[in-house]
Amino acid sequence: MLTIRFAIVLRDSNCTIHSINDLLMLLMKSIPFTFHDKLYYALVRFNNKKESIELRVTIMNGDLEKILYGHNIFEYRNGYLVVDCPEQPPLLAELKLSVLHGLDEYFQQHPLNIDHSIKNI
Repeated sequence: MLTIRFAIVLRDSNCTIHSINDLLMLLMKSIPFTFHDKLYYALVRFNNKKESIELRVTIMNGDLEKILYGHNIFEYRNGYLVVDCPEQPPLLAELKLSVLHGLDEYFQQHPLNIDHSIKNI
């Protein structure tokens, strides 16, 4: 299992969010990442789960999306981005790692704006 830690900063935002479900239902981000020295983008949809936040990744490139197909779900739990890493083809493992680095860089530069505490994260 691979984990990368990144912070979600709690701060006021211009819009009012009444619950974490409101935020997560509306939240979809375009995340840049580099793979084989080329810049790509992935859409990341956030879903609230019982004890974590699920991140569903869709790569905006047909060839790369085919590689990631079936392995596109990551999880944010207890302050860590968690990815199940069973034995995988090297190209898939490299692509997942590239997406993880893109997520890590994005959230360091663009923290999520949440105006209340989140339980079980």
